[in-house]
Amino acid sequence: MLAPGGVLAVQSPRQQEAPSHRLLRELSEALYPHLFDWSGWQDDVRGLAEYDRILSAFGELDLWETTYVQLLAPDAEAHPVRRFTEATAGRRVLDQLDAGQAEAFLTGYDAELETHYPRRSDGSVLFPFHRSFLVLRVPEA
Repeated sequence: MLAPGGVLAVQSPRQQEAPSHRLLRELSEALYPHLFDWSGWQDDVRGLAEYDRILSAFGELDLWETTYVQLLAPDAEAHPVRRFTEATAGRRVLDQLDAGQAEAFLTGYDAELETHYPRRSDGSVLFPFHRSFLVLRVPEA
């Protein structure tokens, strides 16, 4: 639906296989197998080869990926990565739990995050965040 000469630019997180996001699935299924079955789950964001297959016929396509390392601020009440994920990727889990289940899940998640994302001396955390980008330029008519 792009007009001739139009440009489509997209950036998407590619974080689903990172420990921060993988642990959401693994821990929720381990603690609450009656609520979570991730066996058929697939990431909504496709790999760059798939976007190349879908879009390259429409014009000039640039694809790339990068990892940003974000410094997450210390948090006395939760692991900083949990604070980062709980309002986004964590919603898929937390929205299905009652208050007691959510508290138990978050306690376990915080503990797992400590092993994968150690805190710096000031309590902050370096958090690698992977993103994919594409820019499609449709030729002029």
